[in-house]
Amino acid sequence: MFKFDFDIDDPADNLDISVSAPAARATVKDAEINQDPFVEVSLQHLVDCLPSLISCSPLSIPSSGGDVILARRDLFDARFQLINDEVNDEQRDISSTLGFLNAPSDLVEGIYEGGLKTWECSLDIKSPVFEGRRIFEVGCGTAVPSVYILQKLFSGLPHGKETQLHLQDYNAMVFELLTLPNFILAWYMSPASKAYRDMATANPDETPLPPADASIHAEIPITLELKTAFLSSLDAYAIQLRFFSGSWSSFDFHQSGGAYDIVLTSETIYCMDSVGSLIDLLQSVSPTVDSLASRLSISDGEDSSTFLCLVAAKIFYFGVGGGVTNFVEAVEEKEGRVETVWEQKVGVGRKILRIQWP
Repeated sequence: MFKFDFDIDDPADNLDISVSAPAARATVKDAEINQDPFVEVSLQHLVDCLPSLISCSPLSIPSSGGDVILARRDLFDARFQLINDEVNDEQRDISSTLGFLNAPSDLVEGIYEGGLKTWECSLDIKSPVFEGRRIFEVGCGTAVPSVYILQKLFSGLPHGKETQLHLQDYNAMVFELLTLPNFILAWYMSPASKAYRDMATANPDETPLPPADASIHAEIPITLELKTAFLSSLDAYAIQLRFFSGSWSSFDFHQSGGAYDIVLTSETIYCMDSVGSLIDLLQSVSPTVDSLASRLSISDGEDSSTFLCLVAAKIFYFGVGGGVTNFVEAVEEKEGRVETVWEQKVGVGRKILRIQWP
């Protein structure tokens, strides 16, 4: 079972997250709003773009079974990388990107749709079954749910079943600055990196590595040996990582490989103007109830619970107009079925919705 938790406390990065809305939508004046096309960003490209050092701090996610602690890249460190990026200075508008990083709003419609800041809805995932599944996080940003999944996979034993973990975000730079660095940290803090850490520690000429302890601040040197070890672990654990940028309406379902077993999205229904394309994407990547029934054998004793499409959101986003009620109505207009699997009524109202399609 999946359980979303909220209220991520992040004083170090001073994210100025509103308790009632993810952020005030910035106004774009006298500018044409473009919907970015679908683009797959290769893992190797993202690995090549990694900085020489990643600064990280613990992210504590409240859970009924005890806090889950993940290592997450510091936002100031991402800013520092952007400022010192000498490779791509002539290929993108660095000053504009820095403006988005430093702005009080992290929403500029059609240009920058969030992602660099951790919003209030995140995931505490309790399902023990991720191996061999196709998992898709929509609007991933810092990718806290997927970071947790990856760390769980790396904390087990290698197996023969390929696990496909796919990430989508409007902004390709999010993958470079935060998503992949957070994946590197998840691997580093797991048993899968032990051989690399032992090898580096045994070399007296190397600077001692920080411990694999997600509960403390650390600075992880990103060497060629670390990159190679990370990619080798992905192969050993049969984990496929893919990254897709662009607007939801441009997503190429066929290029991504078809339907997924687990689809996750959090804090993505705040704007009613984009809810339609979000629902279309969720429907296109989700198997129907009929297709699930046809592919499951009776002897397996499985049912439609083998597929999950979960949406975490506040009941209403003050100031931007979106909310659960309008989202549910829009799903039902497309003949989808929505079930509330978790609700918080005290304080800011929140829900986790499970969606199925006929």
